[in-house]
Amino acid sequence: MTKANQILPEHIMTYRRHQKENGWKDVSIATSYRAIRRFCNWLVEVGKVKEKNNPCLRIKEPTFKKKIIQPLTENEIRGLLLIIDHRSMSGHKETERKLCNLRDKAIIYIYTDTAIRLRELHEILLSDINLDAGTIKVSGKNGEERIVPFDRKAKASVSRYIIYRGELGFDDPYLWVNEYGRPLSRWGICSLFTRLKALAGYKSGVRVSSHTFRHTAAITALRNGMDGLILQRLLGHKTLHQTNEYTALISDDVIKAHHKYSPVQSMDI
Repeated sequence: MTKANQILPEHIMTYRRHQKENGWKDVSIATSYRAIRRFCNWLVEVGKVKEKNNPCLRIKEPTFKKKIIQPLTENEIRGLLLIIDHRSMSGHKETERKLCNLRDKAIIYIYTDTAIRLRELHEILLSDINLDAGTIKVSGKNGEERIVPFDRKAKASVSRYIIYRGELGFDDPYLWVNEYGRPLSRWGICSLFTRLKALAGYKSGVRVSSHTFRHTAAITALRNGMDGLILQRLLGHKTLHQTNEYTALISDDVIKAHHKYSPVQSMDI
């Protein structure tokens, strides 16, 4: 067994070649290397390895071409919302179909208006929603909470869903529940978009996913004139550099600015 102080740069490079030979994608190899580098830096911090012997010290981080995610068009989002009301959902009761329809529309509106992450959307509790203020409390990376605003159209959609699930007697603390009143899984949210894309008949080049909605919301807000620092706050990014991948942004009054530049509000959906 190789001890911590016996790890050499050659070991890491051999592993990288092994990944390449086994068909790993460049982005996965880069992600794997960053994890290895963090581990090696930790070994230095705890004194297991001297800093000058850090095996990652003289290894360049692998590069990869970032895929440009094409945002969804207004027509594509509208098509997804329309297909929800026309899907068959055979084998389900009318109440179950109605709940799913209201829920899935609310998910699309919230995604398109707030640019939150999949995990953040999945973990929203009923108590995190403030319909009067039009805000959601979300828990971002490293458990850091932030308040995310949403506007009139999203508010109306979420309200209809919450009222109806209450009429059905569903009292689970999580906001998103399935037709039986149990929390909707993260996989359930992802598979929803796969099904809607197929039903809408969108070509393979059209990506419909949680991250696409996040990207679409950010790009639309920028096109509407939102400041870069405000978008940084909205997205929950640590640095403006991350946000600049969409383009630039800020203002102290995030909620007020969001009402002005709301992505959903500017769309005819």
